[in-house]
Amino acid sequence: MSDTATIVLVVVVVALLLAALAAVMMRKRAQERRAHEAGQLREVAATHTHEVTAAEREARRTQAEAELARADAERAEAEAERARQGLAQTEASREHLVREADRLDPRVDTTRDDYAPTDPAGESAAAPPAEGAAHRADPPTRT
Repeated sequence: MSDTATIVLVVVVVALLLAALAAVMMRKRAQERRAHEAGQLREVAATHTHEVTAAEREARRTQAEAELARADAERAEAEAERARQGLAQTEASREHLVREADRLDPRVDTTRDDYAPTDPAGESAAAPPAEGAAHRADPPTRT
């Protein structure tokens, strides 16, 4: 090999080594930069940990409140249902007494198709006729 070829070969090898060294250094710097960015992101995430903890605490608190509200609503609904049942029983008992009174009252014809129990307050679809008004000619039928 000639001196020129040797010099060219050495220069090419040195250039390749310098290029490889530059590539390794650039890669190392990029890794350090990414590691630094990752560290910064972790620091930011750590500051958000308190926010996450507070949000979790708030979510548990509101969930517990919702469960209490549901339980209260269920109790209120059960109480309302008992009240409705009590009302229905009271109304049925009242109507039974009114029908029994109508059955006993000779002025009330309980056999009429349009019979309705008299209202204890005085209003009724089957209220007794006013004084002097025409009344049934035949005696009342007891049912």
